[in-house]
Amino acid sequence: MHISKDKIIVNESDATRHIAKYELEIWGEGVGQKAIVTAECGSSLALLETSVEAKEPPHPEKPKGMFSDPEFNYEEEDPLQRTHYSSETGKVIIYANFPSVQHYLGVDCRYRKTLPAQVLIADLVAERCFYEIAKKKVESSGVTLSPKAIGERIQRDAQDLSKKYGKKVHEVLVDQDLMNESRSVPE
Repeated sequence: MHISKDKIIVNESDATRHIAKYELEIWGEGVGQKAIVTAECGSSLALLETSVEAKEPPHPEKPKGMFSDPEFNYEEEDPLQRTHYSSETGKVIIYANFPSVQHYLGVDCRYRKTLPAQVLIADLVAERCFYEIAKKKVESSGVTLSPKAIGERIQRDAQDLSKKYGKKVHEVLVDQDLMNESRSVPE
């Protein structure tokens, strides 16, 4: 095993709240090698055990996720909701047979490239994504809230995200040429 510096002299001016941090690089020649790094200061001693492990192959790139094109579910004849988020694929699933969705997208999403359909899709994707992001944020915050307060907090955070980023999602998911073309129509 090798270490980038054999000795470090602690300078009190480097310390913050009496703690000084210094970076070291430790490396070895073969998998399974072990070493103990010691640090001594006055009568105090600290030990760090380190070992060389095989480098894991890089993980395949995750799907682009939430804000990419959604998946459409045509199989559910009478869905209970317009959208669903799949944590396995990281995608928003739009139920094409939900009545208000089918009204704009048509049977088998045949009108999917029209401006009204694109706006609806962008809105559905943004709404579900912002809800899921807010939900994860609230769940991971560690703050204990009453069950009623959890839902309200998720909704409020989702609305804040929508206000902040909703336009950007629409700009990405809605064909801007189609949008500009629709604006040039005389009233």
